[in-house]
Amino acid sequence: MNTTDTPYHSDAVRRQIVDAAHERFRHYGYQKTTMTELARDVGMSAANLYRYFRNKLDIATACAGRCVSERHEVLHQVIHIPGKTARERLESFALAAFRHTRNHAAEQPRINDLFESVTRARRDLRDTQYEAEQGMIAAVLAQGNESKEFDVKDIPGAARAIHTALLFFSLPRFATPYPAAELEQVASAIVGLMVLGLARRQPDRAPLNN
Repeated sequence: MNTTDTPYHSDAVRRQIVDAAHERFRHYGYQKTTMTELARDVGMSAANLYRYFRNKLDIATACAGRCVSERHEVLHQVIHIPGKTARERLESFALAAFRHTRNHAAEQPRINDLFESVTRARRDLRDTQYEAEQGMIAAVLAQGNESKEFDVKDIPGAARAIHTALLFFSLPRFATPYPAAELEQVASAIVGLMVLGLARRQPDRAPLNN
């Protein structure tokens, strides 16, 4: 493969490598894949492959980052559906996160294993994922404050707490062993309890004068 070092060409080749790597990781897993196999899949030598990625972990990190971006696109869409209340957006977020995790685990189990391997070595990827999701929740809480549904004093802190509470439904080892319908009911119930805590309190009525 003839290549040049222009930024555009490098980006195109990197995308091609990540595309091929995703397919190989999906079928054979991270541990059983070698740089030689990845290079062969894109028609280049292993030495040339190292021009674009330092090692297999870097390629796996790019694959995992793409998966995170796809997940966040799904979550972003559900919290921006027009006409929904803040409560409905919060519930949609929780259910979409759960369904995405469960479907992804069922359809691409080896990619989930890859993601776990990557995030053990590259904690910053997991931190970036969580910060982005907490930001989405914070946007929903801000909408709830604006619409008078919620009365949240510390939006970033509340977003972190809610995200942590919902992690059970976003981790494959928890989201997959139990019936989906049962977990969706539990997720909805938990959001309902959260909303009770977030809800704007009605002011106490002044006592009537006799």
